[in-house]
Amino acid sequence: MAAFDRITLHRGDITTDAEADAIVNAANSSLLGGGGVDGAIHRAAGPELLDECRLVGGCETGDAKITGAGRLAARHVIHAVGPVWRGGDEGESALLSSCYHRAIELADQYDCARVAFPAISTGIFSYPLPAAARTALEATARALDEHPGVTEARFWLFDQEAHDLFSVQLTRLVREQHLAEHPPLPPQPPITRAHLEHKIQPMLDPRPIAYARRLTADEARRLRDGHLSDDMQDKWDYFVADDVLHWHRSWTGIHIFAATLEPAGDGAVQLTGLIRERDPERYKERDDVKAAEAFDYLITYYLAPWTDDSAGLT
Repeated sequence: MAAFDRITLHRGDITTDAEADAIVNAANSSLLGGGGVDGAIHRAAGPELLDECRLVGGCETGDAKITGAGRLAARHVIHAVGPVWRGGDEGESALLSSCYHRAIELADQYDCARVAFPAISTGIFSYPLPAAARTALEATARALDEHPGVTEARFWLFDQEAHDLFSVQLTRLVREQHLAEHPPLPPQPPITRAHLEHKIQPMLDPRPIAYARRLTADEARRLRDGHLSDDMQDKWDYFVADDVLHWHRSWTGIHIFAATLEPAGDGAVQLTGLIRERDPERYKERDDVKAAEAFDYLITYYLAPWTDDSAGLT
């Protein structure tokens, strides 16, 4: 799992970070200072930093070297040499990834728990910011996974546009990781009446209950041809076969109620002859009157669904 939760985004001047143990410099291969972030870090650190860099002997593209931090609040400066953008077909992405990985590796080696990063190569090296942001965040997260001693990578973006772009890319990467770790369930085949009739368990000991309810033609049509809404399907399901309404638990198939649909003229029907299973463990309501009321409530809920949970029917 990539450690995106250990990456934070900040807007402003990286040299002002008073919490980082190490600051990463977007350096050139000479390590002797330059423009942009490189120049700002050397100015803030003072001549001591340049004196130490002269002893390092330069650095290859994609690599990083570590020195003291001069007058900066951090203990170390990690000088990472990013690639010059040449169109994207000359290994720029791999070299940029390597910069972040080497910086985290050095930080861990020198016990730097918090590391501040600029957007390497996006200045005079002309690396497109959207591509650089994604590469930087992915590489940093992978490196953090490999080096648990580094607890936070703090990206400092100089303006709001860069900050917003990094934020969008970070959100996108977190979402992609979540989908990869929790793929959506494959589409389920539609529930058919034949499936329900096969699934339902017969009543072990049916018990008749006095019940009668008249349904309009429209209600009868919906009951015969419709299907339960999603908020009911996790608890109940039903089907009508041979003018008998069968109502049962959706996951167990336990047959709770059955009632006859008798024609009442103009398409209306009369629900009568309600029966339920006698075993009290199969249904909470042991009293026949309460059982009939519960069944009536189910019918009402289905014909006129509302948003609250079906209390008392769990």
